[in-house]
Amino acid sequence: MFKKIVRYFRNDKNDVAIADLKANVSAIDLNDSKSILEAVGLKEKGDQLFNDSKLAEAKTLYLESISVDPNFVDAFINLGVVFREQKLFSDAILCFDRAISINPNEVYAYYNCAIVCQMQGDLQNAIKQFQKALEHDAYFDLVCLDLAALHCQLGDSKSARIVLLHRLSLTH
Repeated sequence: MFKKIVRYFRNDKNDVAIADLKANVSAIDLNDSKSILEAVGLKEKGDQLFNDSKLAEAKTLYLESISVDPNFVDAFINLGVVFREQKLFSDAILCFDRAISINPNEVYAYYNCAIVCQMQGDLQNAIKQFQKALEHDAYFDLVCLDLAALHCQLGDSKSARIVLLHRLSLTH
């Protein structure tokens, strides 16, 4: 469906593309829309509970959100963060891996996986995860800073400098 629409736009046949898009959008099942909205609502309530340090309750809502929409990347990431905070590292990594399997470009999944690896003392894997995050978003300053700090922690100031200089070069 979407490849066809892109092809039409590239050929400047906007009227055909718009008609095709309208036909496909009207065919979307309203139950899908309702379940997506329900999943988002559950995740947002979970976010509020997480911010109030109510991790067990937040975890329950993230799990409910995922049960409503099994492909909800943000819910998997947030559930992984809850597991990370509870020091359930293998469960956290499973959540981040699931988010990546749904969306391989999900920077926050790589970033949070790196943080878990770092917390476990697996510093080489943490570096790899930070680098994967940067492959998908070179402008993610927190990743750059954390990766540079990790290099410094390992006594590799040259690599830390390279990371920071590369990030600075992107702004000019």
